[in-house]
Amino acid sequence: MKFKTVILALAALMTTNALASPDSKDPYERALWKDAVRNNLEFFDRNAWDEASGSYATDLDRQGRQTSDQRASVALGRMVYANALAPDELRDLPRARRAAAFILNHMTVRDGHGVRFLFSVDPQGKTKEDRPFTFVFEQSYPIAGLIALYQADPESANLLPTIREAARSFWSRFHDPAQGGLFYYYNTVSGNHADDQGQEHKSYQSTVYPVSSFLLALREADPANRAAYDAWIRELLAVATRHIVERDSSGKATGWLRERFSTDFAVDESYKMTEAGHITQLAWVLDVAADKGIFADPAQAANARADAIDLLRALVDHGGISPIGAVYDAFDRVTGRPWVDDLGRATSAWWSTLEAVIAFERFAERDHRLVDVSQGLKRAYFGYFFDHEFGGEVFRIDSKTGEVVDGTKGAAGKSGYHVLETYRYLFEI
Repeated sequence: MKFKTVILALAALMTTNALASPDSKDPYERALWKDAVRNNLEFFDRNAWDEASGSYATDLDRQGRQTSDQRASVALGRMVYANALAPDELRDLPRARRAAAFILNHMTVRDGHGVRFLFSVDPQGKTKEDRPFTFVFEQSYPIAGLIALYQADPESANLLPTIREAARSFWSRFHDPAQGGLFYYYNTVSGNHADDQGQEHKSYQSTVYPVSSFLLALREADPANRAAYDAWIRELLAVATRHIVERDSSGKATGWLRERFSTDFAVDESYKMTEAGHITQLAWVLDVAADKGIFADPAQAANARADAIDLLRALVDHGGISPIGAVYDAFDRVTGRPWVDDLGRATSAWWSTLEAVIAFERFAERDHRLVDVSQGLKRAYFGYFFDHEFGGEVFRIDSKTGEVVDGTKGAAGKSGYHVLETYRYLFEI
């Protein structure tokens, strides 16, 4: 899509019907978001795909130059997801199969819990890990990629036993059977849940990311075991609503999240950051879980939806939307002010803006005050993160001016995932 066409499309977003269902969405807006997916996939295919190894390089600068030979499991798993579930004309199942094979052949080991994914290898599959632990999300997204390929590709039906084993291994490795929830770390040397400083904790990432990344998809892909997966999801969302969502004396959500706590769920008061992308992600995850009947009774589902919309309303009321329409990266939940970087700038990231698009669009029909926010978020994505010059998406911008602060295109956690996730939740799911 040419730059002029994108500008015209942004103007069209001013009048798009934000309240329409996915099936009745404006076809012009659908085409616009489809082009965002194309823009992202073509950037990685052009600059990162390695035909010899059947993998994508992870680290890319703004122009697409490779800055290392690393293949990170999160980024590669997300590229499997992107190639497998992209709109039909953009889907590339052969590349998705090869990238998945690279993960399974070169980035998969087994330990006492079962399947475990290595964080990083080189193109020959030689490990680049130099630390004795792994994180929850490093084990989540390779599974998400495999599930996506299994769902999309009839030739990949044989992946289901591996996916089931990986999911069981994940739960065994991180789950706390005594107090519930998931630990953030798994120490690959000692077998406990400590990092290299001997610290153990639980967090937003170890609670909500497994649900959003692969558990919601897995319950659809493997209905024979849905009851077990739903029980896992219920446990994690109970942790989220009981411990992560900050509440006032009346029990109403304040809009802030307590993102890190000890293994017994005592809040780490030294960690004051609340990430905007986590606020909006939790909102839509709670709503999706309610829609799918995952909660045990209607009252729980209603409470989840109430928390979700309260989080979004509070984010707006707290001034969480920047002057250019993006969400700020994060906030100090004590002062309520946007978090600033070392140069004193409040910033916004591509992923948190896209998570916000999903959430605000999902709830716009239930609160018309959110419609303008939703439209502004879309314009901010296409106006500031969509890179019209080099392709792909920039990582981070100044929240007030839109100036690019970090133009990185590929990193250990950045590849083809978030924009396709947004497209799917807007138009397909």
